[in-house]
Order: sequence, then structure tokens, then C-alpha cells
Amino acid sequence: MKQHGLIIAALRKIWLFSETRREAIKAAKIARGCYRCGKCNYLFKARELQVDHIIPIGKFIDWNTYIERLFCPVSNLMALCKECHETKTKSEKKII
Repeated sequence: MKQHGLIIAALRKIWLFSETRREAIKAAKIARGCYRCGKCNYLFKARELQVDHIIPIGKFIDWNTYIERLFCPVSNLMALCKECHETKTKSEKKII
């Protein structure tokens, strides 16, 4: 089971450099170093930028499903400020 966690961590790290994630960031960019939250419309700095899966990845079912959900199209991603991302993640964990 330890390998399972290591593989998921590696895939998430790879996702950080994915083209679709970069496209979601680019879509939220207002000016150099300034982004707009997809939820509250608040303007925030790059250090507060977090990219969220609109339809959450959810619980692990199998590798194919996990990878398909992680490396989703840009239409399933949005840039959020830290506060909105934390709130959304907490509400999703209650459902799952």
C-alpha cells in the first residue's frame, strides 16, 4: 500500500507541470503576478494561486480512472485563491 501512495504523490507532482494546469492559470491571469479567483472573483497574487478540479478526483477506484480524473481537460480546472480552495476541498471531503 505504501507504493500506492508514492505513485499517487508522483502523479500529482507531474500534474503540477501539465499543460492543462498552465492553461487554467493563464485563463485566470489578469496582469503580471495578478490572478482572479474563479469562485469569489477576488484578485490575488501568484503565491496564493491554487488550481482546483471542478469535478473532484474523488476516492481511488482504479489507476485508469484516477489518471483520467487527474489529467482532465482544462474545462474541468479553475484557479482559486487559497481560502476558496480550502473551503471547496473541505465541503467535498464531507460528501465523499
